[in-house]
Amino acid sequence: MAPNRCMPTHPRHRGGYYLTWDASLEFSPALSALRIEGNLNRFANVSALLERNAGFGVQPIEDTVTRAQAAQIDLELLRNPALIALKPDERLTGDLLQGDGKAAVLHLIDAARATAGAISRDHPDPAGATDGPAHDGREASGPQASRTSLDARGDGPMSPWVYRQALASMLSGLRLPYRFDVGFRANLSGGNAAVAFTTAGVSMMPTSRYDQATRSWVDLDEPERARMSASYNLRVGLMMAALSFGASTGIERVSLHIDSIGLEEAVAQQDSAIATLMGQAVEAFDRLRDPGASIGSSKADPKDGDIHGDPTKARARMDDPRSGHGPRQGDNGDGTSTSDGASTSDDATVHDGSDGRSVDGTSVDGETDANTDGNADGRAQAASRADRVVSGDDAGASDAGASDDSATVDGASGDHASTDGASATQSSMDRRFEDLMRGVDIPDIDEMTFAAPDGESNTRPAADDASDAASGDDGANGAREAPGDVGRGGADGDHARANDPDANQDGPLSALRSNPTVRSMVTVTFSREAFMQRLHADGLAHVVDTYRMFDAAMHVDEHGGLTPTDAAFNLRDARFSPLGAQEEPEFSDTRFDGAVARVLGADRGSDMSIQRVDLLQRAVSDFHIIAAEPGTASADKAQRAMGIIDAIGDPELTEFAPQVGSALINGGDTPEFDFPLAGRLDAARLKARDLLFSGQLDQAIELIEAALTRFDQRFSNIPGVPRYFNSYAERVIYNRLFATPGEQTVLIPDNLFYAHMELSDVLAQLKGAKRALPHLNALVSYAPAYPLSHMKLAVQLAREEDWDSARAACLNALRVSLDRNDASYAYYRFAYAAWMRDELDVAAAAYMMSDHIASGQIAALEGELHELVARAQSQCVRIPGTIEEAQAVLRERNLPVWPHTEAAGIVRDAARVCVDHGMFVPARTLSVAAARMNDSADGGIDIVQAQFLRSLNT
Repeated sequence: MAPNRCMPTHPRHRGGYYLTWDASLEFSPALSALRIEGNLNRFANVSALLERNAGFGVQPIEDTVTRAQAAQIDLELLRNPALIALKPDERLTGDLLQGDGKAAVLHLIDAARATAGAISRDHPDPAGATDGPAHDGREASGPQASRTSLDARGDGPMSPWVYRQALASMLSGLRLPYRFDVGFRANLSGGNAAVAFTTAGVSMMPTSRYDQATRSWVDLDEPERARMSASYNLRVGLMMAALSFGASTGIERVSLHIDSIGLEEAVAQQDSAIATLMGQAVEAFDRLRDPGASIGSSKADPKDGDIHGDPTKARARMDDPRSGHGPRQGDNGDGTSTSDGASTSDDATVHDGSDGRSVDGTSVDGETDANTDGNADGRAQAASRADRVVSGDDAGASDAGASDDSATVDGASGDHASTDGASATQSSMDRRFEDLMRGVDIPDIDEMTFAAPDGESNTRPAADDASDAASGDDGANGAREAPGDVGRGGADGDHARANDPDANQDGPLSALRSNPTVRSMVTVTFSREAFMQRLHADGLAHVVDTYRMFDAAMHVDEHGGLTPTDAAFNLRDARFSPLGAQEEPEFSDTRFDGAVARVLGADRGSDMSIQRVDLLQRAVSDFHIIAAEPGTASADKAQRAMGIIDAIGDPELTEFAPQVGSALINGGDTPEFDFPLAGRLDAARLKARDLLFSGQLDQAIELIEAALTRFDQRFSNIPGVPRYFNSYAERVIYNRLFATPGEQTVLIPDNLFYAHMELSDVLAQLKGAKRALPHLNALVSYAPAYPLSHMKLAVQLAREEDWDSARAACLNALRVSLDRNDASYAYYRFAYAAWMRDELDVAAAAYMMSDHIASGQIAALEGELHELVARAQSQCVRIPGTIEEAQAVLRERNLPVWPHTEAAGIVRDAARVCVDHGMFVPARTLSVAAARMNDSADGGIDIVQAQFLRSLNT
């Protein structure tokens, strides 16, 4: 058995323990470890109740309790998990084990209400919404929805952001003995909420109990354990529904989806190879508790794949429109090559201890489509294999449901899967090669170079499928499917797999494809009034009857256990999200009011766009819609079309204005337009790379520089300002900090930015830093809100020993850094520049800040700091000794103290406003940035924030 460790959960949540293992476990020992973990938590819960008794003078206490009493307490806590799920209400001074136990579950409602109220008071609405009652007690529907659901006190409008934060906090804080994964969705405008979670299986239940009548231990048979498991899971479901109702009086219906991850069934039905894969899935499920995961891939994600830190490790991305591969990492500015980049990605599919990743991601998180401009490409994660094991057939949506996050964590490598036959041998070799090459960067290999020629197979790479499966966008992050999602189990999942041409392929995964591992056990929708009446009347006593009162889709066998059934809904149903919540800004018609426009720096949704391709696609679609409108004069149609072209300001689109106007004036439809500009640049890049590989360096540089000059001139000779944005968060930062009043921002092709970055790397290595500076300045000009642009410039300025300019570039990077690795590296480069300017105290402070923000990320930092300290001491220069003193030194010089920068307030306010107004695509990126902008040990994406991020997914 692999080395195990017992660790407490996050101190703010759960208060229990969980086991982790450092290597992949076979299924049986992994299942045993989970049972041990549950037993530890049962002991901890009994101890917590005894401590509570001591505080109120109730017997028994730890000094007087007998084994028999402890066993009875343990059994009672399993029968009523609400007793110790949260901190017991101090107003309940009696013995919690006496009576009907209703007070404990009703306390959950009060606690959720109080939590929502506290969050609302502590986080005022940055858009300045009024506190008066809303017009129907609900949130307005649509992307422009305002905070109109009654808050926890019932005397003012409830913010959807507050509700999600409150429910995420409560669900993450449930203290239950058995590990579970949970996710939720909410639509306050419709009064709907949905919660999905995974069950504790029969194997987790006790094998014996203490019989007080006979004063002896009695073995529990399988039917008794099945009944106990069913009752426990159904009661946990009622507790989660109570929290969902309690957090807002505007929620009228709560839909509950209970899933089984199918571990026991898998062992019974599948052979040893599948059992091995299930063990790896359990390992991934264990790692859901790690909040430091990536947030997943979606259109809400940064285009660079969420790469942060040392810019010399983040090579210019070679974007190939034919193959969707992601960013490259590699060459240092001094001609050396690095092997890996610094990525803080959760999330994105996000790891969440509640648990699910994520975030993300993230999870922490997910979109179903690949980014048309490539921003969602190349994010295949190690979680892909485990994701497919846990989720069955993840469509790439990052759902935050129960199992949805189990799919977005660190995946198992698959090396231990037993295989046979030639295909299995090849699969094993592929995995071994993948493991061998993981983290290795080959500097001169580029996706565009080895892309399939036109006319050949353009099948989406398997890695992209894995990326979708791993991220799905829940995440933050990342996107994963929730327990209630199609493809996880039940008839829908079986049908999808039956029609999958790959489902019958040979290999160790074939059994899993034909036998989904996650099964729907219960789906039910509770109405508020009837649920509250039932809870007050019966509590958690007769749970099966309670579920049947609400026509639950569940099947109880002859032994009282739950068996799989067809799901009546899934978390992706439209009723669980505000109307238009997943609409991208590029396709939005929303116009913002004054307060929202102030926070976002945008008058309308399209002013937050980052995808040029989507804007052009939307324009062509709008032309067709205008042409088809009956009863509108042709001149008016043409005028409206010209308004769209002028608003976008793209030079390539403007060239088609005469054709659009002519078609509309003549009463016909507009033609389908092709936009070849980006493709021509890619062709030039490919040709330049061919020349470079053939040894014709000067000709390659001349060719690509000439192409870039033509493209730069084309976007400089327009009324608007050409810009590149890596993420929606950076677009908001730009709108607030850089855009001038009345500015028309025009998006450039992504590959124009990438080409400048690629060429600057090559020139810095082969021709020197000075030769690369024009292209680095172009990067900064195109993307002033992108930290990577400034840091790349700072590195080359330092090589030229232009310390004043290098210092300024580092400060610019710090002011727009939304990630701790970016900020840490900016401080590191700033420290060296300050040192060279004889600002020893400032240099020491910057070194200390760099290490404080992201300790251990920069290998050379410690040695440089020690040398600086020695020199300062030899010169009798006083330098800071603590991080507090270091921050004070920076403040005295009016230098940024990350994360307390202007950008932090901007992204937090914008994230809140986007959630409140139903704009979840930019909200995910902004929320991830807001969570990361802190100097806590967990990196910001803690259990609560991971849960919150996943709630924003489809």
